[in-house]
Amino acid sequence: MANTIQLPEDAFDAHLTACATQGADSFVASVRPIYGGRVRDQRPEHVGSCILLDVDGRRILATAAHIADQSAQRGALFVGGPPGTSPVPLRAQMLATTAPGGNRNVDHYDVAFCELPESALPEMGKVNFVSADRLSHNRAITSGRRYTAIGYPISRNKDSINHAAHTIVNRRSIYTAGVEDMPQLASALGVTGEDHLFLRFGKHFFDMEGQPMNSFGPKGLSGGALLDIGDFRSAAILTRAPGASAMLSGMLIEHNKRHRAMVAVKIGPVVAAIRNALR
Repeated sequence: MANTIQLPEDAFDAHLTACATQGADSFVASVRPIYGGRVRDQRPEHVGSCILLDVDGRRILATAAHIADQSAQRGALFVGGPPGTSPVPLRAQMLATTAPGGNRNVDHYDVAFCELPESALPEMGKVNFVSADRLSHNRAITSGRRYTAIGYPISRNKDSINHAAHTIVNRRSIYTAGVEDMPQLASALGVTGEDHLFLRFGKHFFDMEGQPMNSFGPKGLSGGALLDIGDFRSAAILTRAPGASAMLSGMLIEHNKRHRAMVAVKIGPVVAAIRNALR
């Protein structure tokens, strides 16, 4: 039987898929779903995503501030534990960036966090708090690099809780694309773009098996992770083990439909805000 010849573009596509899926897998214990108590009966329902961070040795749960705001509206927030278990109540105080004029819709830093008590960890199952050695400094030129968004979209998780059995099923999604300079979007948001990353959000994404699918509704990805999975301008990327160099670049905070982009705050400003608040 003749050997199959793999075209260069096919090799890059296959490696991109492997880097995205294996990179996401390496953060599986660090990105969790968030639930809020329903107003009518306080039963948990899916509202967003969160990242577990190690900030100077302290165990931090970080999410988008507009997700945390729902604790005041709903009375409670919960974080997802292992599939098949009950959502874990977040009893720690949530701190958040100040919304300009009290309007969270114009807060484009949109960061909230709490320090998790030791007592909450056993219920959360296997967790990994991302430490400084896996945080990107975001100093590399973004052109040619690829980024993977990880989170729990509401469209795939609205029926993830079995209220009768008090159990959950987490349905994680990933989306891989390039980060672009979008001065018009930055201007519309009232930011310089220095502290943000704009991920082009198109019509297709990779599922967890690496198969291309139509894009999901991005609502619920807020609070999720944006990973830098490497520079794909050079064939040198093919020599790297897939997923080995994935770094946490930012936290997703919103989807801008007009500019077809996911907006993320760079992880440096996120950690700096948390560190300053802890002081």
